[in-house]
Amino acid sequence: MPANKNIGNDPVVDMQNVSIRYGSDPEVLSDIKLSLDKGSFHFLTGKSGAGKTSLLSMMYLALKPS
Repeated sequence: MPANKNIGNDPVVDMQNVSIRYGSDPEVLSDIKLSLDKGSFHFLTGKSGAGKTSLLSMMYLALKPS
């Protein structure tokens, strides 16, 4: 099987030192660093309330990082 030429190129998602908070509440996510390459495959898992939906909402610009 030929190697995927797209993997390892510039990331399609690149977050550095990103945090999320709702209003004046404590940060939901703090100091996130995430880089996803084109063509790569990932799972996002965690306990209920861990911030998975907040992270995905921010990736799709539904939320702005704090």
